[in-house]
Amino acid sequence: MEKVLIKAEKREIKRKEVKYLRAEGIMPAVIYGKTFKPVSISIDLKEMTKLLSDVSSSTIFTIELDGKEIPVLIRESQRDIIFGHFTHMDFLAVSMDVKVKTSVSIVIEGVSHAVEELGAILTTGIDVLDLEALPGDIPQNFVADISGLENIGNSIAVRDLVIPDGIEIFNDPSEMVAIVIAPSMEEEEEEELEEGELDLELEEDGTEPEVIAKGKEEDEE
Repeated sequence: MEKVLIKAEKREIKRKEVKYLRAEGIMPAVIYGKTFKPVSISIDLKEMTKLLSDVSSSTIFTIELDGKEIPVLIRESQRDIIFGHFTHMDFLAVSMDVKVKTSVSIVIEGVSHAVEELGAILTTGIDVLDLEALPGDIPQNFVADISGLENIGNSIAVRDLVIPDGIEIFNDPSEMVAIVIAPSMEEEEEEELEEGELDLELEEDGTEPEVIAKGKEEDEE
C-alpha cells in the first residue's frame, strides 16, 4: 500500500484566531483515537485538497508530526457552505493491526446495454458500504459494474459486489445498488406523485376546497 503523507504542525492558536489561519491557507484539524490523546494540528489546505483529488476519504493517510508518523483515517470533514473548500478535519488515529469500522463509497462504472439500446433508466440506491477491516485492507472504493445490466429489470445488490477477503460488510446483502427500469415505470411514478399532490388539495370529504377570494371580476358594471 502506497503511503499518503500529510505534513502537520501542532496548533496552539486560540479558537477565535482560527479564521486567520484559514485566510493564510492553513486548515485546522484534530487527531484522536482510542489510545491516542487528542491533539490539535494545522495542515496545508492546498496540499490536503490535492491529496483528496487523487485518493478517497477512506484512504489510510500518514500524518507526519514532530518527527513521528501517525496512520489515520478521516473521520469527519467540514466545508465552507459557499465556497466549498475544507474548513476542518477530524482524523482517527489507527493501529495497522487492529480492525476499524468505517464507510467506503460505491462507484458506478461501465455502460448498460439496457440503458444505451433499450432506453431504460438507470436508478441508483445506496452509495456507501459500512464495514469493518484492518486499515491496510480498506479499499478506496467498491465498484458496481453496470455493463452486466443488459435487460430492463436487471439490478445490482450488495451481494453482487466484489468484496475482498478480510472485510466484513454490515449492509443487508439484498440492498439495491443500481437497477434499470422501463421509462414508462418512471412516468407512472411521476403520475402517481402528481395525483397524490392533487389529493392533498381536496377536502377530507373529497370535494374541492371553497374559494374564499378571487381576483377582481372583469367588466364590472
